[in-house]
Amino acid sequence: MVVQITTDCIEEILKFLANDVKTLHSCLLVNRSWCRLTVPILWSNPWKYKFEIGEEKFNQTMTMILLSFIPVDTREMLRQQYKNVVIDFPPARTPLFEYTSYCQYLPRYEIRQLWNEIENRNGLAYTIPDYVRYFYLKHIYKMFINSSSNLKHLELPQHMRLIDFKGCKEGLSQLHVLECNANHDSSSFYEIAEISRNLQKLIVDCDQDNEGLAKLIKKQHGLEYLEIASLEGRVCSIIGEALKSQDSTLSHIRLGFLGCISPTLLCSFVNLKTLQFDLIDLGASYVKKILENANFPYLEILDVFGINCEVHINLFTRLIEQTQNTLQRLYWNEVTKPSDDDLKLYLEVISHNCPNLKFITIPYMNQVINLFGEMLTSCKKLEGIKLVICEVIDADLIFRTLGTKASNNLTLINFSEGWWFTNINLEGFFKLWKERKPMIFICPKDTMNDQVNIIKVIQEHLKKGIIKKYIDIAFDMNHIRWIRDSWRIGPVYDR
Repeated sequence: MVVQITTDCIEEILKFLANDVKTLHSCLLVNRSWCRLTVPILWSNPWKYKFEIGEEKFNQTMTMILLSFIPVDTREMLRQQYKNVVIDFPPARTPLFEYTSYCQYLPRYEIRQLWNEIENRNGLAYTIPDYVRYFYLKHIYKMFINSSSNLKHLELPQHMRLIDFKGCKEGLSQLHVLECNANHDSSSFYEIAEISRNLQKLIVDCDQDNEGLAKLIKKQHGLEYLEIASLEGRVCSIIGEALKSQDSTLSHIRLGFLGCISPTLLCSFVNLKTLQFDLIDLGASYVKKILENANFPYLEILDVFGINCEVHINLFTRLIEQTQNTLQRLYWNEVTKPSDDDLKLYLEVISHNCPNLKFITIPYMNQVINLFGEMLTSCKKLEGIKLVICEVIDADLIFRTLGTKASNNLTLINFSEGWWFTNINLEGFFKLWKERKPMIFICPKDTMNDQVNIIKVIQEHLKKGIIKKYIDIAFDMNHIRWIRDSWRIGPVYDR
């Protein structure tokens, strides 16, 4: 008996293949019905397939597709207006689908890359005036925004009034994510504020205050996620006060480069679930001001990435004590060596306050091996650990503790800089691990006593399946793309 799969079922199956461009391409060719279901998935964010297809091939193909859809009358107008700029348009054709109407993600950089491809194809690179480039880019944006009522993620283009496009009100009404620069003219934000009221995530490069952006923030019905970065580090009080109007819903904040939101204001967001710092230079003093005064009872994730951002362990201990058993991840990159008593208190607090912990950063010294073992036993949901060595350690002792005390959920182990172990130490560790889930092993080569033999041991256990993946990296975990993606916070329409 042949079972007929309904269209709805096929559509749901195809959505699970959204990241597999080759399989989706095959599905296009099955029949007309499958083609109609597959095209919207492929075009919801075509940019994510660029590296799988090949950047050059992707840019060439996308450019030809989009140029072919520019109407004949628009082409002629462009030719008449800019006679010195000769664009070799492909033959005009009526598309089988209105592809641009399916696009949910409109990235500024990627669209600029398409224009670069047009310039290169026509021998215009570095010769075309900026005002001509702007005019053509405007028509590309117009094509997407006028046809789409499904746009979810927009990177706001510089010096372009989207409100001038006839489809702007419908195109931006469902916007969930906005990326922008506070240097944009305030009028652009005032206009968007009247259309988009349901932003969930705001990503801002912020080196100056902007009243229009502040109004846009205040108009939102439930802003949850904020990523804000500043190269200047100038406090933007107007934008900060606008963010305060969203304090009942704003639960995820990431701050980059230099802080531009006052520490006092940040401490007022008591509903925070995620707080991430990706700071440089004077970042440690900024983080310290916040952690000394903050009380985030529902905090689930605290990350301190970046360089020159050492924070004393007591500040983390204080914050953990105030959470209501909610903490799931505590990561920091640069670790200040703690005293024995401070490290012991840190491990004790984790053991008693973190039943839901999935990832933890621990400075390690031999004196705390028993408390370290108790912490591994208490935190049964622990999936990953970063161990930073603060003195000469007994490698066999810590390897044995990890192999015998940790729950079976632990699969990611990051031995950070400062380790000194032999291939014999490591061989014994992997033998203890052979009945467990395969581990992800992260350890810089320069910490190894005998690199040749240690790498040989690692390769042998990769083949045996005891190690799932080995990563040699000395940077923070934020530089490992697949970890960064799994740690990503907020609505995503660009993956």
